[in-house]
Amino acid sequence: MKLKILVIKVEDNLMSQRDGADKLLRYIYGNNFSIKKTPSGKPYLDGVYNYTYFNVSHSGNYTVCVFSDLPVGVDIEKIRPISQRVINRFLDGCSQIEAINKWTQRESFGKMTGNGFHDTRYDEIPHVFKEYNDINGYIITVCVDTSRPGGLVVTDADFPEQPTWYQE
Repeated sequence: MKLKILVIKVEDNLMSQRDGADKLLRYIYGNNFSIKKTPSGKPYLDGVYNYTYFNVSHSGNYTVCVFSDLPVGVDIEKIRPISQRVINRFLDGCSQIEAINKWTQRESFGKMTGNGFHDTRYDEIPHVFKEYNDINGYIITVCVDTSRPGGLVVTDADFPEQPTWYQE
């Protein structure tokens, strides 16, 4: 499996976060790609042959992109309390300590499948999660689809030890 995780520090606003994603995409692909969407709205890259799959997430002062040769999803979240109502409704009533981890797992899984946060088919779609805590006060979770012919096994060794920081 090929997997690259890039992080860029941005200003805490949507325009800067989107500009950060554009910089990361152009860093990997130059101008030799176009972004298209599946019928469910999941973006994909057309015209690329290296790291065919990608996903983007942003929170606060950071934008993160993952690039892979397998379907992939990513979520970055600023660590903060989550309301008990949300925990009970979406996160199986877990503890406050577990809530942000479960949230990023649900987000990254739903982005990997292209069906969003409410996709909970964990038992049906083989996948693996990897969490990164390299940025103080944030958590990054990457989810990779392992349902490939030949019984592909993805382990921690397939993931980079830490994300790569984009430097201009």
